[in-house]
Amino acid sequence: MALASVFSLIMPSKQLPLFRWHVVAFLFLLIFPFGCSSQFDLDFQGTITDTSERPLGDAIVQVIDSKGRIVTVKRTNGDGSYRFRLSTMASDKYTVFVKREGYVTKKFQVSTANIPDAQRGTKFPSMVANPTLFKPVPGVDYSALEKPMVEYYYDPAKDVYVIDQEKLAAMRLVLQRIREQEQKLKPVSK
Repeated sequence: MALASVFSLIMPSKQLPLFRWHVVAFLFLLIFPFGCSSQFDLDFQGTITDTSERPLGDAIVQVIDSKGRIVTVKRTNGDGSYRFRLSTMASDKYTVFVKREGYVTKKFQVSTANIPDAQRGTKFPSMVANPTLFKPVPGVDYSALEKPMVEYYYDPAKDVYVIDQEKLAAMRLVLQRIREQEQKLKPVSK
């Protein structure tokens, strides 16, 4: 069926005024997008838990771009789940803050820098990040956690998003040292 026939079914008048024709064409394209890609091409989802693996509802997931602008802010559901989307149209490095009152904030980064121009705007498989938050122990220095725990980036050689394993390994050692400090300073329960 020709496009003009579709419009004549919607608007029976044979001679649509120019303004109406443009409105109908615009609505048609909204309903049936041809070759349009989503503005958001990279999904992140996961569950935020505490050290006992209980889901943390009301935790905040805040995404900031490299210029310090807030991209999105999400609050976890009662089951600790969250989801956000990022655009891959621009080359940027996003920092994701995961926080809840009474817990130590954690961060991770997502880079859209290495994506080839031909793949910008394409939908990538969903990424899963399940951060565990813990309550601070007085006297422990948590400043090392001001750095992101991990970075997700596009690896052109593998044609997928990957985790920077070196950064993750280094931050796991930092986290291990923090946990050791906590054990030394925690009061002994009787």
